[in-house]
Amino acid sequence: MNSTGDWDITGTWSLSITVYISAPSSLETHYTGVVTALIKTSTVPIASVKEGRIVTYCRSTIMNSYCFIVFRYQDASNYYYVKWEPNTFLPDGQVLFSVHRVKDGSDTQIGFASPKGFNTTAWFLIRVTWWNDYVGLVIRFEYWDGSAWQKGCADVYDTNNYWKDIGGRVGLFLHCGDATYHVWVDDTYIYGIG
Repeated sequence: MNSTGDWDITGTWSLSITVYISAPSSLETHYTGVVTALIKTSTVPIASVKEGRIVTYCRSTIMNSYCFIVFRYQDASNYYYVKWEPNTFLPDGQVLFSVHRVKDGSDTQIGFASPKGFNTTAWFLIRVTWWNDYVGLVIRFEYWDGSAWQKGCADVYDTNNYWKDIGGRVGLFLHCGDATYHVWVDDTYIYGIG
């Protein structure tokens, strides 16, 4: 995030000056509910992200606090997202990754990965890339393992390929299940393809 002024942010959030990747702060939520951060269309025109990539650092204190990478967002009932979900019920505080399509308010999981073992209180660098090919929409979710990008799950193909001609807004949803939990994001980059 270059500036909070580049984003439309709703929900209860703050800037953390103690937990961040790059000074002076990171975006933090620590209240029950969802914080929505969508890039302003005046900053990144909708047409430029029909195909694209989002790279971000995320961190959470405990399970039931999620980071969603959102793209092709039309409205609250129509978009795609990739979910990064810490789960302390799994061995070693593992993280689950899943890919979803929300169409007319109906959420369909279209991809899932086996849990990966991580320290849930550490920063994770993740990226989501989406593009069109002859099959339809391709969605790739990756994480940085310290030396190279690794796929969080196999590439996901959606033959429906909704909103391919109009694109949509991109951004993040941060969800906390309890007021004592925290989610942070920092150093978020958005790229258009083509």
